[in-house]
Amino acid sequence: MSPTISYGSRSLDLDRHNAEVRDMWQAYREGHPSRCPIVFGINPRLYLQDPRLNTQGITFREYVLNPDVMFQVQLKHQHYVRHHIPQDQEMGLPRSKWGYLLGRCDVQQEEEDTNHGWTVYVDFQNVYEGAWLGCPVEFPGHNESPYCVRLLTDDEKNLLFDRGVPDPFKDGGWMERNIRTRERLQELARNTIFEGRPVSEEIELSGTSTDGPFTTYCEVRGAENACLDIALDPEYFHRMMSFLTEAISTRIKAYRQYLGREIVQPTFAFADDCVELLSVEMYREHVLPYHKRLTEMFTNGQENFIHLCGNASRLFKTIKEELNVLHFDTGYPIDHGAVRRELGPEVEIFGGPRVEFFLGESNKSIWPSATEAAQHAYQQAGIKNPLKELDVAEVYNPFTYQEMIFYECFGFCPRGKSPDYVLKGTFSMAGALPCDPSGGVLCTNPIGASGLIRLAEAARQVTGKAGARQVEGAKLALSHAMGGIDQFNGVTIVGAKL
Repeated sequence: MSPTISYGSRSLDLDRHNAEVRDMWQAYREGHPSRCPIVFGINPRLYLQDPRLNTQGITFREYVLNPDVMFQVQLKHQHYVRHHIPQDQEMGLPRSKWGYLLGRCDVQQEEEDTNHGWTVYVDFQNVYEGAWLGCPVEFPGHNESPYCVRLLTDDEKNLLFDRGVPDPFKDGGWMERNIRTRERLQELARNTIFEGRPVSEEIELSGTSTDGPFTTYCEVRGAENACLDIALDPEYFHRMMSFLTEAISTRIKAYRQYLGREIVQPTFAFADDCVELLSVEMYREHVLPYHKRLTEMFTNGQENFIHLCGNASRLFKTIKEELNVLHFDTGYPIDHGAVRRELGPEVEIFGGPRVEFFLGESNKSIWPSATEAAQHAYQQAGIKNPLKELDVAEVYNPFTYQEMIFYECFGFCPRGKSPDYVLKGTFSMAGALPCDPSGGVLCTNPIGASGLIRLAEAARQVTGKAGARQVEGAKLALSHAMGGIDQFNGVTIVGAKL
């Protein structure tokens, strides 16, 4: 009898599912897919941050620093995903050798093999590169993933130049831990049978590829300073990018040799999430030369693979043409149709659609949560005509087009008319309703605090403490914050008097 798993009120016949998925991927590879594959790139953060799964309360600190904990968490995480999250990959216990690369599953052999088992890897989350270079690693409370603390302050900008490229094996810190962790995971794998299946001793190290030279720059220097360096000290910026690229390539070469792999391979897979901060022109001038250096060093001219978490689709065409990247993994919701039309049929695109696609919303110019938040706030504050009654507004505007959408959601102007109102100066400092006199999120965006800054700026306005950006006579202000993709919005009305 075929094994089954249940999820919700449904059950899944594993033999039938796995056979269908195997055939689907085969057709996909041959160029005539039966449908669009759906997979989920889920890492052990899911297990660690869900108290229903992580009943022992294991922290990220314990997971990252203790290989025994890392081993057990990864096995339990894989077991949960394989039995509770249906997708186009093998479900149930591992029975054949499947590859999993940045969200893509592929059958590597068709015959069932009960000797094939679970896979584990050294997982330092996203801190390994900055930590190797000397950044302190912070494990925040509430069991959040670790992050690197900025290393290079303005007073010590040249610290890495003075230290030189750290040893990939004997750095006295994270890379030594990297090797020790792999050795311990291999030892555990040799002696473990989990749910009747062995664990593979092929353990991947952290650092065999890269999170990207510009992202590493942002880790060691801070994202805001990275952008300022481009504008104010480009000579230093390029010297540091050259240093980081040399360090990254030194480590990758050393690890490929250590693992018995060819240094030059058909495909180079890498990431660089922070390029989302750059325009196409800035990317071409300031980062592309270093991406070229890496791809030329590690691939023989065949197709490459890039992972970009962030709103970076404007860069895809340049990346494809300049780096021969034919596989894009997007951690940010994109317009698949637009990207496909721009890049052509030969490019493989992994990534998710926007949240509204699943919610059934078709009109992307209307964000119900923002409209509803404003309506509730106006009702509580007794506001009937926000354009006339408000004196100033601090709108959450990470992208220019979003700011105009919010003008309409908040009733500052009719639907579809925000461009006209902007052009006639309605929302300028001298207009009927000055918006974002602080410069808004477009000027500074410390994620997590951006919404609170809007509230603080609104409070400064109504108390007459906004300095050079003070709107004369401001007594009633709106502040706005947004979270998620666009599904969470908060609106607060702030007055000079209760």
